[in-house]
Amino acid sequence: MPAGKILLDDRRAILGRIERFRTPDGGYTTVADSETGSVYGCFLALGAYQDLGEDIPDAAGLVRCVEALATGDGAYANERSIRIGATPVTAAAVTLLGQLGKRVNPTSTNWLLDRCDPEGGFLAVPSAPQGDLLSTATALHALASTGAPLDA
Repeated sequence: MPAGKILLDDRRAILGRIERFRTPDGGYTTVADSETGSVYGCFLALGAYQDLGEDIPDAAGLVRCVEALATGDGAYANERSIRIGATPVTAAAVTLLGQLGKRVNPTSTNWLLDRCDPEGGFLAVPSAPQGDLLSTATALHALASTGAPLDA
């Protein structure tokens, strides 16, 4: 159903439910009552707001949350305690930041490109034995959104 066809009270109820997953650091989580947001939580919240035709409140807080999940090598982790980035998480972060008008760090683009397995597909993490469908689909989507060359 298009966003314009959802009754106003229903839209408010949906957005109110999403806001219950807002975290003190400005992000969103998929686990209620968390102190910090996750890339996935932020990605899902932004998508829901967009689908409902609404601006997400405090987009700058969302950006700060996601940027705090950078691993330092261009990748992103879904939680602050994780020190190794993952391809689907990094792809979600790159896509989200681009949607919010933020310049994507070329290091992140290169990190994703480096996950391309010469045998085919994209690796989920640097030490993965082979590419997988989720990592490949999310990496290609994120890379295409940045205009990265996909010839290789």
